[in-house]
Amino acid sequence: MPTAGYECVALNENVAKSGRLANGVDGAPCNGANGSNGCHAAVLLPDAASGVRSGRKRHKAFVGGTSVIGCTVLLACILVMLFGIFLLSSFVYRLTDASTGEYCMTNECIKVSGVMMSKMNRSVDPCDDFYEYACGQWKQDTPMPYMMLQWNEIYRIGMDAWTTVRRRFEQANDGSSYPLNRAQLKAQKLYQSCMDEEALQKLGMTPMLDFVGSVGGWLLVNNTDDRPAEVLETSLLNLFRSGYYPIIWVGVALDEMNTSRHVIMIDQPVLSYHQVEVFTVVTVDDLLARNASDTMLQLFDFIYYVAREVFGAADTPQLNTSIASVIEFEAGMATLMLPEAQKRDALRTYHLTSLKELTSTAPFVNWSSYIPTLFPKDNIIPDEPIVVKGIDWLKQLSHFVQHYQATEHGRRVIENYVKWRAIMHQFTFLGQGCTTFPPSIKSFVNTLLMVGNRWIFCLTRTMQIVTMPLASLFVRLQPNGRLVREEVLRITDNVIDILRDEVAANKWMDANTRQTAMAKVERIRPLIAFPDNVYDDADMEREFEPLDIQEDDFFWNMMRGMRFAKQNETGLLRKSPNRTTWTIDSSPMKVNAFYTFEKNIIVVPAAILSPPLFSIGAPTAVNYASIGTIIGHELTHAFDNRGRHYDEWGNLRQWWSEKASREYVRKAECLNNQYSNYTVQGIRVNGSKTSSENIADNVGLKLAYKAWRRQDDLQHQRFPGLNMTAEQAFFLGYAQTWCAKITQQYEMFQVYYLFHSTERLRVIGPLHNMPEFAEAFSCPKGSPMASDAVSSTKNLIRITLVALTATLAMPSPMLLSVLMLLLSVCRAQIVADMLPSDVINQYGASKHNNQGSPVFRANLFFDSVKQPSQDFVDNLLFKLKRERGRRTFSGDY
Repeated sequence: MPTAGYECVALNENVAKSGRLANGVDGAPCNGANGSNGCHAAVLLPDAASGVRSGRKRHKAFVGGTSVIGCTVLLACILVMLFGIFLLSSFVYRLTDASTGEYCMTNECIKVSGVMMSKMNRSVDPCDDFYEYACGQWKQDTPMPYMMLQWNEIYRIGMDAWTTVRRRFEQANDGSSYPLNRAQLKAQKLYQSCMDEEALQKLGMTPMLDFVGSVGGWLLVNNTDDRPAEVLETSLLNLFRSGYYPIIWVGVALDEMNTSRHVIMIDQPVLSYHQVEVFTVVTVDDLLARNASDTMLQLFDFIYYVAREVFGAADTPQLNTSIASVIEFEAGMATLMLPEAQKRDALRTYHLTSLKELTSTAPFVNWSSYIPTLFPKDNIIPDEPIVVKGIDWLKQLSHFVQHYQATEHGRRVIENYVKWRAIMHQFTFLGQGCTTFPPSIKSFVNTLLMVGNRWIFCLTRTMQIVTMPLASLFVRLQPNGRLVREEVLRITDNVIDILRDEVAANKWMDANTRQTAMAKVERIRPLIAFPDNVYDDADMEREFEPLDIQEDDFFWNMMRGMRFAKQNETGLLRKSPNRTTWTIDSSPMKVNAFYTFEKNIIVVPAAILSPPLFSIGAPTAVNYASIGTIIGHELTHAFDNRGRHYDEWGNLRQWWSEKASREYVRKAECLNNQYSNYTVQGIRVNGSKTSSENIADNVGLKLAYKAWRRQDDLQHQRFPGLNMTAEQAFFLGYAQTWCAKITQQYEMFQVYYLFHSTERLRVIGPLHNMPEFAEAFSCPKGSPMASDAVSSTKNLIRITLVALTATLAMPSPMLLSVLMLLLSVCRAQIVADMLPSDVINQYGASKHNNQGSPVFRANLFFDSVKQPSQDFVDNLLFKLKRERGRRTFSGDY
């Protein structure tokens, strides 16, 4: 089921550092199709709302209307009026605003400020490299955990969540700990059977040898066995029931073009090495001559070791040839498979057929007998609808397999391969002492089998089989679980409100496209933290009653568990879909967040709702910067270059007009170009490959920022220790969400094969496209972190205030409404040259490396003005910016 996950946590995956603009830190990383600099980072947002509108265009519009002289005259008139009314209004001001602009001194503010400060490298200029500025000290102080390829805050949150469950599972059930229901006791027993190394060592290889014997043995290690090879359907059936799919994946899923029903689906299998691109065309002779890629040769050595050391096969030329033939077969299949990037294009891969048609389209399997055997209770008929994900691939696979089926040798190769794939997977069900491989292949095998820390592995396998009981235990062990769910749901609703407003205000969509987009936003359903049924013991116990879990029997516990899970999946075929049901893929224990295209739902599991991503009582700036941007990211997947092809009901269809679709592609291409100009370890990034995630990162940040600005009444407060405004802390909180350490090897693996940008690019890319960030940190145009189209509105406000506050003896709240009038009429790019020359001369040279910035020089002038107070100035700026968002300048955000 296609989902768009925020940060896929596979226990030993992720990203980090590096990445500079290929054309230099001062280069413009993206050029729009019309030649103007600056990407429309928020692809689905209105042009003005994307925050990258050209400052030159605004200035030109101003010159064509009101002049600078006119604004100056208007300003003089306003000053005269203000002087006459300030006495009355200043009294009101003192009553209403005396307490504003102070530091936030709550316990949570102080705690959050301390944590954020401890991660920062303050020696770095935030306008040069905000990722290093935000995360530099964290990277230096944080060790890489044992056997991890990467480490970040999201992994740490996941580790903390899983440790909570681990500790309970390792406690006795004597009444001294939280009581477990019968389903949770099965989960505990499964976990303990995995952790019992003594029992596993005693059993040794026996369980796996027994399994292989039960499915007819492995011809590869028994060259004297002259029995004929199994027919393909027999081999596939033996493994299907245990959840193995070595040649084709068959299962039950939502029909993407009619999500009101489940259908049988056929898809590509997962190969021994997950990334299809790793496989190269290789022959038996190449492998025997050791003339192949390192990956293929290590796979050969792995199979050889298992055949010799586990199954006792004789070291003969025939054994080597049989192993090479298995690898040649798998590599041949890999060349036919669609790369992941192409599989993600659902409109191109979706193909609806029937059982009867499938028999003639891909005759390498006897579908008319195979499919009914898989679904014995469902009365499968010849016209049974079946969805194939890539009909051209299936046709080619059929020709390929039929070539092998034509000879006895070929049929033996197929059987050997099918059995090998089961054996390879089952190695993880044995004790660690049984899986000690030679140093030459140890690292390769650990990566292939995703072997890591034992308790993490055991809890992962337990969650795979006994998903909801495990999640239920975790939720019940969390304090304030319902309150957390309520608060995060409120944030989610606020971000959805912003998304709704942005789609409604969109100017480049035609009316029909925008109407469907609005309907899609309205039907998005958030699943936050956990479902209510995690507290329903009776229902949970009833669901898992058939599952048989025994002590000291981890291998067969897993085999029975996988059959149980497969039976539950196939049992969905005739059931009506329920899009709000939490599934194995969306467990509250998942350290991730998801958007599911076919259901039009966003899932934010409980396991991810911990500091620094979310904390009750934390400043809203921090919560919106972290969990708010994650929520915004997932919501944006509804409109990324994959999700936009699904309508409000989750149906896959083309609902965009040709013109709107063309404009969308143009805007998305600009973002692709920006990311393609970044490099990681000297390798240029493929911005097209990471396009969906980059769109979600950029738009998600903007949605969360706007939602925070709309909700927070304390945006003007400063953070203690950090000496930052709430706005600066928002961007710092966003960046620190992605603090990460990563090995160089895994970083390159991510660049080549995964669909998220590295953590560093997930920070500097979106922030570069936000003028509000550059304004918050006074980054001059042309600095690496500043957008080429930074809004001048903040400069306008500050410099206008310089003139007004220098004239008035005491400020007035009427200043607010009059300034709004001034800004509405002028909308000018007033530069620092308007400041008195003596001020510029006095403060023009500064230790700050951005002393040329108009905003900075205006700040210096503020420092020279004794009245009004800095608190008043900060508060007034806050109110002006909030009013700007509500009124005239809403398009500048």
